[in-house]
Amino acid sequence: MNVTSVTGYRPTVPSWSGEARSRSRELSKALLDLIGHSVNTLRRQNDPRVILRDVYGLSEGVANTIARHLEEHTLDSFQVPDPNRLIVEQIVSGGMPTYLITSCRGRGFNTALGYFMAGLAEQDGIAVLELSFDENGLLIKPAKKSIREDVDSFQSNDHMEVIERYIVNTQIFAKRFREIWTFIDYTKENRC
Repeated sequence: MNVTSVTGYRPTVPSWSGEARSRSRELSKALLDLIGHSVNTLRRQNDPRVILRDVYGLSEGVANTIARHLEEHTLDSFQVPDPNRLIVEQIVSGGMPTYLITSCRGRGFNTALGYFMAGLAEQDGIAVLELSFDENGLLIKPAKKSIREDVDSFQSNDHMEVIERYIVNTQIFAKRFREIWTFIDYTKENRC
């Protein structure tokens, strides 16, 4: 989250620095578990507020907000992301397809997945008009494309070249994972 005050400078409140960090894997798993348990409760036609308050120890207000959101969601679909599933929704508006992918796995995961999918599109000569991420998912708007082609490419193992070219060889990857990548290269060289 980038916030600029009236003076043109970022706020100096220490908590803002945490906004730029991605959600941890453990927190993502806990969130996915909470969503899964709450939706299972709804599927059984029970009130998820009881679990949210009594099991998770959430306040009345927070439990109501989460329960209301999930109740509204389950009016359309009982499908929710879980540790083995992403939710992919196509938004039909205008001439361009827009895909909303919900993962609840954190900004780091969503950024990598977004760049991977943009790389697949670019490999096919298709421009990506919009790509945005947050902690819960990503939005991708290609100029023209069906997301099924990306799945086919992944299943045929064409994805390894795309991962190397559009994720591993990028500046963002180099900046965030320089130490890890150096260790991997060192390990490869010493294996022979």
